[in-house]
Amino acid sequence: MIRAAAKNHKDVLVVVDSQDYPRLLEFLQGNQDDQEFRMMLAWKAFQHSGLYDCAVSEWLWKQPTVGGEYPLSFAVPLSLKSSLRYGENPHQTAAVYVDKRLSEVNAGGIASAIQHHGKEMSFNNYLDADAAWNCVRDFNNPTCVIVKHTNPCGVASRDDIIEAYRLAVKADPVSAFLGYTASTIVDPVGGVGGIWLIWDPTQVSVSAHIANSQLIQATVKRENFKEWVLAAVYASPNPGIRQNLWNDLENTSSLMVRPWLIAGTILPIS
Repeated sequence: MIRAAAKNHKDVLVVVDSQDYPRLLEFLQGNQDDQEFRMMLAWKAFQHSGLYDCAVSEWLWKQPTVGGEYPLSFAVPLSLKSSLRYGENPHQTAAVYVDKRLSEVNAGGIASAIQHHGKEMSFNNYLDADAAWNCVRDFNNPTCVIVKHTNPCGVASRDDIIEAYRLAVKADPVSAFLGYTASTIVDPVGGVGGIWLIWDPTQVSVSAHIANSQLIQATVKRENFKEWVLAAVYASPNPGIRQNLWNDLENTSSLMVRPWLIAGTILPIS
């Protein structure tokens, strides 16, 4: 009945998702016939019935008198979890889809994990996280894996997970954020990568007081050394946006009384 209604969506409204009820009521109370809304409801109906058909087909194949070792074809029902900041490269888009059936049995790996803090993950973040997960799940004891470009570069198991982390970092301190455990990062405007200020808090104290898309400016302190200021810049190729950077630097220069170092990249104007 759902498929039949969807086939006749020009004259029939078929609803399989309760989240569409408010918009359906608004549609019914209006005077205009929105064909796009009808087509969207029909699409959801076919998708809903299609997933049901896949589930039935999968069950039938598993019966001893029907299926073999491997099915000739099968469909995996995936649902959109989130869109990502960018794809494998900054100019590409990407999204994450999950099989909700896996989460019902406490499975699903990184795709079904919960992110507790930090910025939205990128495509490459998910690749690295998945590589770390696939490595760490081979160990029974609490284990930490340091990953660089999907390759495990430090692995350690201990009863104390903090100690496991320390040992994993020692295995390759260069790949593990260059051996530094504190950082500030911002995304650039009109460029790729980002401005990344990293330091070892056991050696130096860094306090960032400006952090925007083109500039991280921080006060650097170290025992027995004079306090100084670092400006890490990534000048946008957009002249209008770049002017904001020049204004920030000009304001700083008029007030600066400490040693001041400016370092970074100035992109060609586009």
